[in-house]
Amino acid sequence: LTEEDKLARLGGDEFAILLPETTLDVAETIAKRILETLNKTQHSQWGNLSASIGVSGTPHEQRHKENILKAADDSLYI
Repeated sequence: LTEEDKLARLGGDEFAILLPETTLDVAETIAKRILETLNKTQHSQWGNLSASIGVSGTPHEQRHKENILKAADDSLYI
């Protein structure tokens, strides 16, 4: 992550990583690495960890919290 990138817990088990200077290809690579790391991680009670990740990009003029979160949520279900 760079200084411009932000990682936040939205609530419960939902997290967001904002990568404002990152291409979609690089963001997808980062998402795949996160999933691979989780899949290799064993929890004593629940076994291998997993996650559902949505990756999206928004044009600069649409970079508002609601637009970004909706785009990521929509991509999560694809």
